[in-house]
Amino acid sequence: MTIRTINIYHFDIPLLRPLLMMNTVYHHRQGFVMEIIDTNGNTSYGEISPLPGLNSESMASALDNLKSVAAELPDINLPDRVDSMLDFTERIEMFPSVRFGIETALLNLLASRINTSLALLLNPNAAETVELNGLIISDSENIAKRINQYIEDGYKTIKIKVGKDIEWEKASLKVIIDVVNNYNTLGNSSKDENAVKIRLDANRSLSLNIAVNLFKGLDTACIEYIEEPLDDITQLCNFHNTTNVPVALDETITDRADLAEYFHSDFVGAFILKPTAIGSYKKMAEIYEKAYSAGKKAVISSCFESGIGLKALINIAAAFNKIPSAAGLDTYKWLKDDLTFASFDDFGPRVSIVKINATADYLNMNLLRKVPD
Repeated sequence: MTIRTINIYHFDIPLLRPLLMMNTVYHHRQGFVMEIIDTNGNTSYGEISPLPGLNSESMASALDNLKSVAAELPDINLPDRVDSMLDFTERIEMFPSVRFGIETALLNLLASRINTSLALLLNPNAAETVELNGLIISDSENIAKRINQYIEDGYKTIKIKVGKDIEWEKASLKVIIDVVNNYNTLGNSSKDENAVKIRLDANRSLSLNIAVNLFKGLDTACIEYIEEPLDDITQLCNFHNTTNVPVALDETITDRADLAEYFHSDFVGAFILKPTAIGSYKKMAEIYEKAYSAGKKAVISSCFESGIGLKALINIAAAFNKIPSAAGLDTYKWLKDDLTFASFDDFGPRVSIVKINATADYLNMNLLRKVPD
């Protein structure tokens, strides 16, 4: 496989409303798109969108890295197998967001050459559909109405961001739990696959005492897990022992080189895989396989990527399907516009791989600005 042309584009998409995450307010989402064209005319794309506060690399450093790697790829004979391709890219020094975008583009090109999807390229037994979780930022108005709407729309997993106003959030959490338990009880589904589950995410914003107080007196049976609740990760086991709420690891995955101690830890319920932050497909697959062997979930989660990145994440989620789990990709609802013409709102709580792959390849070039060589 030989690459003929590589183009790099910049995008800047406004958000529908300001977003507060990790003490930073975001008003827009920006990043880069890498377009690869091989000598047979096959075209593929990858998204490079470092998120400040999550990725250590800046936009400027990511672009420098991207341009440097892109300059070396044309006119060389590239591997035509997934494992060989990833062995090749592992030898190149790249920031995580750059690695994810470049590896995605190269793997999409391999898939295009044999007329298959990224999901089936990664796993011939990939799922045909991917379940999504709903997302609620904790300062949402009329939170009970939002929860009921998600349930009516068919969502079985709903994620709520917490960690800004604990007293308000505790009161809201009681309302949310009452709504969910009422649905599960009426549907006699509290212990089966049709039960609605709640996920929480605190982004390491809470002390142990505050986190424990958040759940004090609450029925936590419908809570699937809370992502990284504590500012001190050494207290995660104490948190779980006190509250009985499982913990999902997120930031720890990119902070720690060795995760071995967590795969068989009782307090860990899931591993959150954010491809833009992790970067390497090989590392994601390794964590996924080790989590599966330990009987724990690996959940694919987005970082407010455009439709190009979300298409890749959906395909990865379909491939990582040994323990089905709702993917955290509902962030697309925050984007005012998108780079693809796929309408993610049309998919609801479950996405068809065939449909997303058929509609997300057509780009809105009006939103892309070519980066000079």
